[in-house]
Amino acid sequence: MAGNRLPDTIQVMPASAYPLGVSADGKDLVVSACFRGTKDCGICLFSGEKQTLVLFDASCRTGRIFSARLTGAGGCFDSYLLYEDGSYFCDPYAKKIIGLERFGEAVGEADLRCRSLLPHYDWRGDLRPQIPYEDCVFYCLNVRAFTMADPSVKPAARRGTFSALKDKIPYLKELGVTTVELMPVYEIHTAIPKSLMHLPAPLIDNGTLVEAAEPEKKVNLWGYQEGYYFAARASYACDGNSPCVECKDMIRAFHENGMEVIMQFWFAEGTSKSLMTDCIRYWVSEYHIDGIHLKSDNIPVDMIATDPMLSDIKIMAADVSAFPSGEENLPLYLADYSDGFVWSARHFLKGDDRSIGAFADAMYGRRNGHAEIHYIANYDGFTLRDLVTYEHKRNDANGEGGTDGRYDNISWNCGVEGESRKRAVSLLRRQQILNALTFVFMSRGTPLLYAGDECGNTQEGNNNPYCQDNACGWTNWKGLSGKGKYLAVRDYVRFLAALRKRFRSIGNNGKQERKAPLSKNRLPELSFHGSEAWRPDFGDNSHAFAALYVHREEDACLYVIYNMYWEALRFSLPDVPRHFVWHQLSDTAKEQPVNSAGQTLFGEKETRVAARSVQIFEAVAGKEPLPSGRGKRTGKGAASNE
Repeated sequence: MAGNRLPDTIQVMPASAYPLGVSADGKDLVVSACFRGTKDCGICLFSGEKQTLVLFDASCRTGRIFSARLTGAGGCFDSYLLYEDGSYFCDPYAKKIIGLERFGEAVGEADLRCRSLLPHYDWRGDLRPQIPYEDCVFYCLNVRAFTMADPSVKPAARRGTFSALKDKIPYLKELGVTTVELMPVYEIHTAIPKSLMHLPAPLIDNGTLVEAAEPEKKVNLWGYQEGYYFAARASYACDGNSPCVECKDMIRAFHENGMEVIMQFWFAEGTSKSLMTDCIRYWVSEYHIDGIHLKSDNIPVDMIATDPMLSDIKIMAADVSAFPSGEENLPLYLADYSDGFVWSARHFLKGDDRSIGAFADAMYGRRNGHAEIHYIANYDGFTLRDLVTYEHKRNDANGEGGTDGRYDNISWNCGVEGESRKRAVSLLRRQQILNALTFVFMSRGTPLLYAGDECGNTQEGNNNPYCQDNACGWTNWKGLSGKGKYLAVRDYVRFLAALRKRFRSIGNNGKQERKAPLSKNRLPELSFHGSEAWRPDFGDNSHAFAALYVHREEDACLYVIYNMYWEALRFSLPDVPRHFVWHQLSDTAKEQPVNSAGQTLFGEKETRVAARSVQIFEAVAGKEPLPSGRGKRTGKGAASNE
């Protein structure tokens, strides 16, 4: 690129070093950028085919930052690149990158351009819903993968975009979701260069090493790589020229429906802490996001968690235990987002010995009073359907010789590896899915559902489909079409979300109280039970227990019985005040787990809980007490105690 002289009417003057980036100030252009060295630094401005190179002198330098005011240049140029010592490169603070509009297309750095002058956006009085963690239901998704195979999004060209995600708001809202968590949406090179590809392991043939073949072209579907952190991804927009507008339209639409949008951020090693914090502040102020999930270990959580500007957004990281709770000067929105619940829940779901104590602690324990995000499946591992279908990963399609992804998934295939047409196997797998969902939604953490788990989405055993921009990596919606066999699973999620909303004490994410609070009926808000009421068994060989939730303000109780034993067990129902009556709400062992015809009056004092199943009961105040004695049942569909 040959540099052209600026018109004589434009002057270069020193400017303030902060904020970093390029912006317009009236008719002037203000530039501030950090360079590796302290000489031969500048900016190349483009206006169509015309380009002008501007070099900064020592008067514009503060440390390694060069900042200048280009008088009269605002509006004269449509894009730019930074320049240093003969090289041109993108500004890490650029608000838009030109050249990456097509997903998966390999584009060289020299073909990119930066833009920082975004169009004005009218938020129309937009306000963040600021939903407390205990009232939230999270839903984690990838913007592209979520709708690429969704036939309800039309025309097909809109699939995989911010606009298509906006179309799914009614579905998500009806499901009970309050908060969507988006995998990275900042701009990246979606085509993975060979220099960053993981080469497959060498093959061994009769003891001789065989040279591994070079992998074919790969794309980064997930987005966890170094990128242009201030720019919304152009390939996620129907119109690649205005991704920022389409992204803001989507966020505003979620807010109009009383829902939140959380963004994930992953930063490459070597990224400066100041850039990380500047980036997060920018997305909060410019895009009105409701929270952040900090994904990499190098992020300065302490700086972010104590930033006054971020004091009322959700901040999630793998470990926030360093921040004691209850201090007035600390944020109220910190949450621990780790795998602690995952492994405990999966061991108990399998029926492993010595798992019940850890599971109960993960379900109901407290860690420093912070909120906790609870899930049993997420993007980095098996989907919920695959968790009960495979015991071994099937990642060969990733081109890494099967070496990528977790080896031990703590999964159980219900007796057959892979898909099966055996009715008994299919029913048990669906039952296990329902059990797992109950674990998540009845826990005291904030429940998180991974996209498609409610409709039987499968990755065909691939537990690391980061590069699968195809049917494997996309959410599969077939389980909800026609008489899809996962309709009952979706309806069960709706039931659990509604139940959790009504019984807010389930999600008590607050500070641990020394003594369990009592309801106005003098019952503890939470208590544990075994096959006999008030006698839990958390021994090494136990695989079943029950939890009683008492609504502190209303005359209502929930009784949830978990039997992960491989045989049916009988559980007595705890005595409650005489004006209460028990109703059975759900049973995961039934073909229709939720009693859609209405609550079933339950006249027994005990219930038979099928192997590997969960039952939920509710005791509500009735006009008259139930008649005494066992075996007296009323109401159509009353549960059997055979």
